[in-house]
Amino acid sequence: MKIAIRQSWLPGIRSTRSPDSAAPSPCLRRVNLLEESGVIDRYVALVNPAKVGYPMTFFTRVWLLAQDEETISRFVAAMEQLPQVLECYLMLGDSDALMRVVAADIEDYRRFQSAHMTKANGIQNVKTDVPSQIVKRTTALPL
Repeated sequence: MKIAIRQSWLPGIRSTRSPDSAAPSPCLRRVNLLEESGVIDRYVALVNPAKVGYPMTFFTRVWLLAQDEETISRFVAAMEQLPQVLECYLMLGDSDALMRVVAADIEDYRRFQSAHMTKANGIQNVKTDVPSQIVKRTTALPL
């Protein structure tokens, strides 16, 4: 399922002016500076995964076939194409990668794992952890 989110609010913010001038408001100038400097990376809507058919989260640890550039590049390219992979990190430590994957249920995840966690994508071994409860989930930085 694809969901299109209109960003109609952004042009409204962009057209905000100071009450007594044609110049952008001080707030808008600060937002523009944060965008231009890269502090604001992008705008997103946080969608409740359960409400759109993906109530389950899986944390997948991956061990690659090798540590060479070709294997890593093949793995990265494959994971970038999978919408179920919400986050993917190359790791230093025991495993080579850590991913956060969403699925409709265990069977859906099993199909995902069988289809994509394969040697063709540079993967040697996979271990999956299933959270029993979400204690905290935020995207807000401690600023």
